[in-house]
Amino acid sequence: MYPRPVPAVVVFGVLSIALALSVLFVVAVRYAALRSGSTGRALLNQTWLAAGGITGWIAVIAWAAMSGVLARFGARPPPLNLMLVAALGGSVAFASSPVASTVVDAVPLWALIGFQAFRLPLELIMHEGVKAGVIPPQMSFLGWNFDILTGMSACFVAPVVASGRAPRALVVAWNGGGAALLSVIVGVALASTPLIRAFGDGAVNTFIAYWPFALLPAEIVPFALAGHVLVARWLLRHPPYVSGGPADRRSTRRRRGSRECRRAKCARNNGAWRRTRGLDARAPNRSPRRRIVSSPGCVRPAEAR
Repeated sequence: MYPRPVPAVVVFGVLSIALALSVLFVVAVRYAALRSGSTGRALLNQTWLAAGGITGWIAVIAWAAMSGVLARFGARPPPLNLMLVAALGGSVAFASSPVASTVVDAVPLWALIGFQAFRLPLELIMHEGVKAGVIPPQMSFLGWNFDILTGMSACFVAPVVASGRAPRALVVAWNGGGAALLSVIVGVALASTPLIRAFGDGAVNTFIAYWPFALLPAEIVPFALAGHVLVARWLLRHPPYVSGGPADRRSTRRRRGSRECRRAKCARNNGAWRRTRGLDARAPNRSPRRRIVSSPGCVRPAEAR
């Protein structure tokens, strides 16, 4: 545990957000498996694998933090830095895996964006930690951490995407900006570790080596990074993207209607062309009076060529 008194709102806030993200992770994996056709024992196995994996990782982090392994700042390389690199690398590996592909195919874009709204209450909790003297000031929005903007904007961008009125450029800009802000705070956290001390001896980042704050670099930040990778993969797999909102359904019906009209026009033109050539069984002796040219994209019958 942290050697100094910590406000209860900070401790339970970090634990609550970590628990909520873990539950959402398991639910997303189960939902994606269900949408991909998994049933029965296969569905149960995937659910238990996701739940067991995240639970096991949290258990390892809890042991490393409570036993003092992460607080060995004099070791080279520091275990805290190794844990951060492993967590971020594992996050990118998961977001690029086949399991993540099923999540991207099953979960709508607005849900992937709305997931990032957890960064708003997280930054408010970290601000309380700064006021209590637990967290260095450069790691909140009073310093160099502007990650709260991503959480606030997610609350507005997600409903617009769900309504089908968000342009693709808005989603790309939001995702890129959120990833950039996340990389800034990760860089600030690394620069504030005892190994570098970029912000001076009075603003050293040591609180993340203790429980439950070790969940910040070990679980919460990797989930945020994976969320941005999933949004990018969603956009790449759905050009142009369709969010499933009412406006998208209307545009889909319009596109389907226009295709059906073009097909009917092709059929009419091809039928008239066959009759003018005497190829229609209903008018075998009819002489051609005029030549009818098919619409672009229409294919004449093979026997009429």
